[in-house]
Amino acid sequence: MTWYLTTSGHHGLVIDESDGRTVAVAYNKDDTRLIAAAPELLEHLQTLVDYLAEAHAEDKAAEHYGDEDCSYCRALDHARAAIARATGEPVAD
Repeated sequence: MTWYLTTSGHHGLVIDESDGRTVAVAYNKDDTRLIAAAPELLEHLQTLVDYLAEAHAEDKAAEHYGDEDCSYCRALDHARAAIARATGEPVAD
């Protein structure tokens, strides 16, 4: 999925490259860039989380995974929560 941005008057528009439909209208042009980049950001965040979780699990014992005192585990939990919000999945507590 690729989105690009354009303007219409004072509004920023986010357009789906595949079919030309308007995905979003933003009244702040800075927001338009962020919205247009969202699919790519989500895809790369998912890849990064998968890679880091696997690499971190290999470094630590299985019982360590999810430890609240571990900064890597907390960062992964925050990233997973952001992914869940972006995809409409339930966010783990």
